[in-house]
Amino acid sequence: MDESNNQSSERSRTKKSKKFLAAFLVVLCTLLIALSTLFFKLTHKTALQFPAHIADSLSYPIYYPANVTNGYQYQADSANIKTKLLFFTLAHDSKSIFVTEQTVPNSAINLNSLPKYTSLNVPIGQAVIGTGLGNPAVVIITPSTLIQLTSNKGVTKTDIISIAQAMARQN
Repeated sequence: MDESNNQSSERSRTKKSKKFLAAFLVVLCTLLIALSTLFFKLTHKTALQFPAHIADSLSYPIYYPANVTNGYQYQADSANIKTKLLFFTLAHDSKSIFVTEQTVPNSAINLNSLPKYTSLNVPIGQAVIGTGLGNPAVVIITPSTLIQLTSNKGVTKTDIISIAQAMARQN
């Protein structure tokens, strides 16, 4: 009889150990999932979107990169309209690309007349790339909008080209 009580007691302890182990594994897995999610959110920041009310307030189409690349993102509250010109900034660390947009002037613009600028292939219109104040700069003409991308020190030609090629109509 003692032997049967010992076996029963041992089975009961084994069941409790298995339940404890199962509960511990569930808690551990939940903790790992929570930590993984937190790590992902910290390392994959959501890019700020361009404010829709700014786009809606202008009479000409505005352009913004469909996929902001190379770590650049819209700098919060940088969008500003002055005398029908739109200004905003795309930033990555200390590097900034300054975007200016306006309606295309009535007089024709000859991009080839810009000194030291060369043609650039972009999907939204004609474009040229060169330098402004020693930093990469791009000018794009779409059917309705004139876009200028200028930059500060540290912005590479590759950075500004990728932004120019990603520009897409927003309104």
